[in-house]
Amino acid sequence: MKKMIAIFLAAILLLSLAACGGKDDPKSSGSADTPAISEGGASEATQPAMDDTSAPDAGQTEENDTSGNDESGLDESQFQWKECSLTEAVPKPTAGVLNGSILMPGESQYIAKVMEITDEQADEYLNTVKDAGWSGEKADQDGGYTFQSTHENGTQLELNYMRGLLTITAKPGD
Repeated sequence: MKKMIAIFLAAILLLSLAACGGKDDPKSSGSADTPAISEGGASEATQPAMDDTSAPDAGQTEENDTSGNDESGLDESQFQWKECSLTEAVPKPTAGVLNGSILMPGESQYIAKVMEITDEQADEYLNTVKDAGWSGEKADQDGGYTFQSTHENGTQLELNYMRGLLTITAKPGD
């Protein structure tokens, strides 16, 4: 049942990441598999549009822009570890690539996906979690592990590692 919920939440995370993309789809003159290349050698997807009339709000500059969006319209905050009551006792991963994180409304659940993490790095992260006061048993699986624990502050933590992907899920205690 917990695996079904984890899979469902992962699907929601992926859908929300896809939905948070840019507002305008770039026009491509290449095939669907290869981006079109402009005269300057860069793909058109990385080139600013010639008819782009969007401008910062009055008084807003790049230095004080807090929208979290880069030039492509992608919300960069989804690729950052979020500090909240659920993550205050959870160590931030230092290995791999944070590929997405989502904090559900009302801090009802926090999910982070770390990709390109090796077996050794995932084991090191688990040891860091245990050193931070999380106790529990590691359940080995084919090509990975699952770890579940409840912290003294009541937060529940679940780590799922499988072949280069570490999913960190934190939620308030029951």
